[in-house]
Amino acid sequence: MGLSEQKESRDTSTESTLIVAITSKEGKLIDQHFGHAEFFTIYQAKKGSIKLLERRAVSKYCFGSYECGEQENRMDVILKSLNDCDAILTLRIGYHPKKILEAKGKKVIQTYGIIEEEINKLFF
Repeated sequence: MGLSEQKESRDTSTESTLIVAITSKEGKLIDQHFGHAEFFTIYQAKKGSIKLLERRAVSKYCFGSYECGEQENRMDVILKSLNDCDAILTLRIGYHPKKILEAKGKKVIQTYGIIEEEINKLFF
């Protein structure tokens, strides 16, 4: 399926839902720095239901302290990939990418823990 691995179709009911992007090394924990992510795991969440939608591959934003954010086109690609997401949950994120995401209306939360537990704790 190209850059994404489709898991579930989206729920289009009228209940309030969130699309949440997660940085995770293995898909169980929020345990990866935003700049080191090679993919985002995308979840659809509403009260009582959290569904894995897909994994979206991206190029790393940061390749070390001297190459973080120097090429704005990397961030542009990530922004396109996260366009439909309401929030990003990540272990850590730099000041510059956080401000860019927030300016696009994304809620950015730095946290660590089991993905489903953190989504429930933070949003419901």
